[in-house]
Amino acid sequence: MRRQPSDEELSVTVCNGVNVRVKHIGTVSLKLNSGYNLILNDIVYVPSMRRNLISISVLKKCGFTFFFCSNKVEILCDSNLVGFGIFLNALYLLNLNFVSIVQCQSDIPSVVGSKCGRAIETSFML
Repeated sequence: MRRQPSDEELSVTVCNGVNVRVKHIGTVSLKLNSGYNLILNDIVYVPSMRRNLISISVLKKCGFTFFFCSNKVEILCDSNLVGFGIFLNALYLLNLNFVSIVQCQSDIPSVVGSKCGRAIETSFML
């Protein structure tokens, strides 16, 4: 389900201190290569961002743990390996099979969309 941002959620501050506009907030389902289905709630869609980003600190609050070694990250849930990523261009690229927008209406390209608005992505950056 998607929703409009509240007054407090209208923008996100990026690393250079600039505030960028949030267009929608919704839920995304990421199917990892392991078969694990990672549901992310309250995902913000920011059309001006060029990358899809996932916060490791937010995943950590949800109970996930991480093992970083040799330009690779392993993502664990209850000590079980559920996904992994490789270090590329200063970010960890999460390996995915499929991304779906949960209960998303067709009038927006994607809650997690990129500039080209594709609903199916093959990777996310951590």
